[in-house]
Amino acid sequence: MVKKLSFGILVIAVLVFSCGSAFAINMKAITEDVSLGDKDFPPNMTSFIFQVKGSNLYGIVYVAEGKGPHPTALVLHGFPGNEKTLDLAQALRRAGINAVFFAYRGAWGSEGNFSYQNCVEDTMTAIDFFKRPENIQKFRVAPEKFIVIGHSMGGFVTMNIAKLRQDVKAYVYLSGWNVGYEAERLNKADAEARAKRKQGLAASAAPLKGVNADLLLEEILSMKDTHNLVGFVPELKGKKILMVTAKQDTACPAEYDHKPLYDALKKEYPNDVSELVLDTDHVYSIARVEMIRGVFEWLQNIGY
Repeated sequence: MVKKLSFGILVIAVLVFSCGSAFAINMKAITEDVSLGDKDFPPNMTSFIFQVKGSNLYGIVYVAEGKGPHPTALVLHGFPGNEKTLDLAQALRRAGINAVFFAYRGAWGSEGNFSYQNCVEDTMTAIDFFKRPENIQKFRVAPEKFIVIGHSMGGFVTMNIAKLRQDVKAYVYLSGWNVGYEAERLNKADAEARAKRKQGLAASAAPLKGVNADLLLEEILSMKDTHNLVGFVPELKGKKILMVTAKQDTACPAEYDHKPLYDALKKEYPNDVSELVLDTDHVYSIARVEMIRGVFEWLQNIGY
């Protein structure tokens, strides 16, 4: 397969956190089991529950080995979330980075009703949850070293978080979906095109609660003037962003969901935006290891 990898600024592989402890990503962790042999602070997986407006949301934390504190990555699923990207989460833990996965409201057993905007609010609340002092201690979190990684619709959520939060500096847009840009196109489309899109939404909505295809399409269309991610660019100063796309992606085609945003970011922040292009499909079916390797190389280069 063909890989294009472009990084803005390269730095040394051995990095120093502000707290003074050295950390370097072990690249062997991409494909090999890695252990420090730390019996006092072994790696583990822990479930957690947090609340958003009275609804319980359910998740897991892959806690990295060692006393830490550890960088912590939120791995966000897409719509509806059939691909959960947990191979990346497991690899991150092997490399010494905590990985968090949770289901948004109304998705995969979490309480409440699903909506795209709720996914953004849920993620904001999840970050706050892991920045609480008791959870920093419990999960061995380095609160200044958060990473948000979102696949597909999760990429849309990721860029919303990048716009809204100044305390999180690192983001991965993994075959992301630019909902606002699709809304612009759908508003100009004929009835047949809208009906086809609604059929696709209906086919995917089965694991979600509180929504149907009509509500989902209505919410997409409502984002025409507010959620084209290209419009977020002026508010993303100081953020490190890796944008990953797949040449065979028909769910979030690069020409719509990747290239306009990448070009705008690269023009505005040439040293802070990186790109990885892989010759595979939307879920990286034949390039899972290459995708993970690209994320690792980028994290290493930006100091995480």
